[in-house]
Order: sequence, then structure tokens, then C-alpha cells
Amino acid sequence: MPEPRPIVVIPARFSDSASALRYRAEVAARALVEAVFRAGGEPLLLHPHAPGGVADPDDVRARLAVADAVLLPGGGDLDPSWSGQRPDPTGYDIDLEQDAFDLALTRAVLETDLPLFAICRGLQVLNVALGGDLTQDMASAKGEHRHRVHPVEVAPGSVLGRTAAAGAAGAVE
Repeated sequence: MPEPRPIVVIPARFSDSASALRYRAEVAARALVEAVFRAGGEPLLLHPHAPGGVADPDDVRARLAVADAVLLPGGGDLDPSWSGQRPDPTGYDIDLEQDAFDLALTRAVLETDLPLFAICRGLQVLNVALGGDLTQDMASAKGEHRHRVHPVEVAPGSVLGRTAAAGAAGAVE
């Protein structure tokens, strides 16, 4: 029987534009999920539960019990109010429930020895969770940063690749 793959938790993103489902969907970037899988990990989407923009830290910590690593993906912007800043006209797809959950998740991961990886919006969340603020300098690129597609690759020797490969192969070279 093959070794179990390490679980890489990815918080799902809310999507109002998944009209085929006729409901507000929870999604993840397929390229990101496939990259984690190809690297030997088992991607697990976590429902971002924070009703009214308030997450229960104990609940979030308990839900992390299955994780071997956490990956904070890209997506809409983090609300600047989380870092004491004013709204910026370049902000988009802001969701307070998503923000509250991602911040609670990030803070919970920082209390552990779990590997934490962040992409784009995930870096905003990590920065704010560590007490930083947001850099809001996208005015000249308004509209352009929303639709930029970045290729996703997980190198086998990278930290994420080694984390995923440790469970899939049983050993890392």
C-alpha cells in the first residue's frame, strides 16, 4: 500500500461568479491544486467559516489538526481595515468573512510548526497577521492586476515539494 500523501490545506475562496452552480460557490485555482498534487501532496480545501466576519480561533485550530502544511492562495484583496488603513479604490473582491477566516487560519498556523506557503493575497494576509499593513500602490495598474495569470509550479526540491514528497515517497532525497 502506498504511503499517504501529506495533507496541504488550502482555504477555499468564495465566488459569486460561479453561475453554473446557481449558488455562491467555494473554489480553488485548479492549477494550484494540481501543482500541489503533482508535487506529492493531497490538496484539501477548507471551508472559510467566519460568520459576520468573526472566526473562532479554537475552531480554526481544531480544523487544522489534519494538516501537514497550509497554502494561502491568491484571490481578492484583503480589506484594508484589518490593518487600520482606509479603503483604496483599487481593492477588489473584498469579503470580510474570507478575510477573518484567513487571518485566524494564518495566526493559528504561526503558532505551530506547520509549513506555511503564501501566494499573492496570501502574502497580504500573512503580512497583516504579523502586524504589518497593506501596500496599496496599484493605482497605475487598476484593472490589470485582477486578471493577471501567474503560472504555478512546485519544484520537487523546494520546501513545498519536499513537504509533499515526504508523505508521497516516504523519504526525501
